[in-house]
Amino acid sequence: MKKAINIIIIISLIVSCSTPVTTRLPSSIDKDPSCSKSIRGFFSPAASWTSKVLNRIPFLRKKVDDISEENLEKLNLWIDNSVSDRTESEVLRNKFSTLPMSNDEFTILFKEYKKFPKSSKKRQELFYYLSWASSFHKKKRLEVLNNLGFVERQKSRESKIYRNFLKSRQKFSKIEKLEFEKASKKLKKDKSLSPDEINIQARQLAKKAKENFEQLSYSCSAKVKTDDNSLASTRFQKFAMIVTPISTASMFTYANYDELKDAITAEDKDRIYDWTKKLGYEVVLMSALNMVLAKVMSEPTGSYFSKVWKGAASDIAFIKLDSIIYGKLFSASDEQMESKFSLLKSNDDYKQMLAEMQILLDKKSVYQKFKEDLFLSVQKVAPFIGQQDNENSLVDLSQVSKEEMEKSEVKDAILKAIALQMYIEDKNENGDALSTLIHTGDKGEDRMLFFLEVAPIYHSINVGVAALIYNTICMSKNDPAAGFRKAAIIYAAWSFGYNLFEFGARQHQIGQ
Repeated sequence: MKKAINIIIIISLIVSCSTPVTTRLPSSIDKDPSCSKSIRGFFSPAASWTSKVLNRIPFLRKKVDDISEENLEKLNLWIDNSVSDRTESEVLRNKFSTLPMSNDEFTILFKEYKKFPKSSKKRQELFYYLSWASSFHKKKRLEVLNNLGFVERQKSRESKIYRNFLKSRQKFSKIEKLEFEKASKKLKKDKSLSPDEINIQARQLAKKAKENFEQLSYSCSAKVKTDDNSLASTRFQKFAMIVTPISTASMFTYANYDELKDAITAEDKDRIYDWTKKLGYEVVLMSALNMVLAKVMSEPTGSYFSKVWKGAASDIAFIKLDSIIYGKLFSASDEQMESKFSLLKSNDDYKQMLAEMQILLDKKSVYQKFKEDLFLSVQKVAPFIGQQDNENSLVDLSQVSKEEMEKSEVKDAILKAIALQMYIEDKNENGDALSTLIHTGDKGEDRMLFFLEVAPIYHSINVGVAALIYNTICMSKNDPAAGFRKAAIIYAAWSFGYNLFEFGARQHQIGQ
């Protein structure tokens, strides 16, 4: 067990050294001092458990490094030298000390921005610039911080980064204008206020709303953990846990209502039970998948492309796991096949039925032929993997007598044919190209191929929707109920559109 944990940790160290967009070669790890240091540190006996594990795994990592006592003293002195009012100084100390910056980044701040600004406008700009810097990954963030000297001297012409920051703030002016109009309309209802008083109060409210919105915007887009994006992550996962089961159950029922109605009308308890079991399975599967995706998408330190990759990897893992579990749960049971075997033995037309079964076994689908050819190709390269199970193909069912039906190899071949018959009956192919496109002979593998077929469309859109929902929840920090409602509308629109397509297409293609 300990060995397995160590292997997982080593893999996480290597993954953490990869760039967000392109896959790095192993040799590039040696060229990156931070990567080699991380890996060497893991094997070093002097390394603590925290440095080995907790700080290497994204969701266990601390929000930011705690500011050292030395840098905290420097920060306080840096502010006190420019602010005479002790109360104001205390407020500014608390405000700047909570910035999501590491000790190294605070060191760059003191070096590049020599004196803390005296004017409130420049103080606010500095604070927002440092907050804006947190929206970049480490390499770019350091580049942004190294341009602080241009911010101090107000030399936007000499710094493209500083110009980009100023340009990015223009959208917040539009927010202030909208908030001013909204506040004015609300204040005009108070007849005791004069036009001048309405104007003054509306501007104050609009300015405050803009400041809150701007700060929250930087915090939600930060590539380090902050109080705001940590809270949003928790709320997003709760949202997925609540909304996904409701949405999946509703859409599955809508898409498969006729099947349930027929079973209820016929008072077929077995079909009702089977339908209910499928519903429960779909709810559990989609809830688990969306919980994982919510965790991936709400982790702030990863790049968008790394989240897309992790989400896709999660999808593929779930697709494979789903194919195994679904095949076990919903394929023909041993009792059902034994019952059909007994009926076959007692049927006077058993010879004709066995001949039809032999034809069914001999008629292999394109997928089955591909699978056999692939197995043979792999076996040539790696003969140690064993032999393919072809014992049943040696039995000719059309020549079997009733007495021979109980022989183990004959019975296995018959049961295989019975399972194939039941598979075809459940699949209920309509004869068109789509309904016969996926035909593996196994419900689990049918399901896996179907999901792989739709996965590129589903995942590419789902990741974008998840990012939008997360941002909606994060930006609604001060009004979580409104954020939840907006997020629910977004998810419902996406879920309804996709699930309506998926359940219908799946039922038509693979009978599930």
